Amino acid sequence: MLTYLSRPRLNALLADAVKHPLTIVRAGAGYGKTQAVYEFTHTSPFLSAWTQLSERDNAGSRFWAKYVRLIESWDKDFVAHCHSLGFPDSEDKLNLHSDLRKRYAPAQRRVIVLDDAHLITHPDILLFLERGLCETVDNVSVILICRELPGGALLNRQIKGDLPTVTEDDLNFTESELASYLLQQGLPASKRNLRDILEDTKGWAFSVNLVARSLKKSPGYTGYVRTAMKQNIFNLMELEVFNVVSERLRRFFIRLSLID
Repeated sequence: MLTYLSRPRLNALLADAVKHPLTIVRAGAGYGKTQAVYEFTHTSPFLSAWTQLSERDNAGSRFWAKYVRLIESWDKDFVAHCHSLGFPDSEDKLNLHSDLRKRYAPAQRRVIVLDDAHLITHPDILLFLERGLCETVDNVSVILICRELPGGALLNRQIKGDLPTVTEDDLNFTESELASYLLQQGLPASKRNLRDILEDTKGWAFSVNLVARSLKKSPGYTGYVRTAMKQNIFNLMELEVFNVVSERLRRFFIRLSLID
């Protein structure tokens, strides 16, 4: 697990994004997207509510139970109405939920965070995410954390530029953040080390953490640490990407890698 470094740059980016009703934080594994949102919500003055989604939440009743728990501290009448409404799986229910959200908009600003939103595939739940959570409600913002966009409706909105999105490029460590992280770990942050580490890791949080752990055991980035880090990153890429695709696609990747 990455020993976390407070990153004001990301906090400022998210603070600007949540001025909109919905924000997407989209990146692959190991980019620190969940930790970035966690740090932002816990250092901000507004109230936040958080839930971790799973593939089992592709059932309307289960998803709705999680959603109602998220708004329990919002307004008791709003919660009671949502309990009675049940999951909005029809146009009439979607409209009623929309009216309820606007009627019971909280007096104090709140942010709802749905983590691992890419695991949601059920069309009715995706429609609720697009229709029920994207509309503007006073003092309410939603953050969806995902590895990929959860469904075509949200994708269409993003293409139109309607959704602020925090990407892998945003989450990557900058040189100054890398220097601060190494110093936080009691490690040297020479210009040469910073340049070489950024060249090899591209600022990916997972690999930055891996380098820091290796440097604690064997000081000096050049030589063994650098070689071992590259091999470990290759193994992770193989596990996360190469091993989960079809045999035909693997062969295509290998052929593609041989082209200059």
